[in-house]
Amino acid sequence: WFDTVLVSHAIRLSGVTSLALTKLDVLDQLPTIKICTGYQLDGQKWTFPPPCIEDLERVTPIYEQVEGWQTNTSEIKKLEEFPKNVRLFLNRLESLLEISIDIVSFGPEREKTWKRKSFF
Repeated sequence: WFDTVLVSHAIRLSGVTSLALTKLDVLDQLPTIKICTGYQLDGQKWTFPPPCIEDLERVTPIYEQVEGWQTNTSEIKKLEEFPKNVRLFLNRLESLLEISIDIVSFGPEREKTWKRKSFF
């Protein structure tokens, strides 16, 4: 499942300004999708990775669930055709990560990759 805790940490360390989210098509048939929004460790909630790798190995993920889209995305031809729950999923990730997801793909072919923002 998507781990917003680790991705947020990577964003802070690397200074990236937007993300590309690929292979969303693998989620097409799922009724619900989990998003890790924190960790439970020794009775405490963590919203950032523990500094010690041994502690990271002991965390229990805290998940938020969102509705899946249960739609075949392989036929999408334009951004406006994204299923509503795909857009809600992307918006939720952007909110949790505090960064935009500007590229989304629904498969390995180039024509299955969509730019949600113009870069030039």
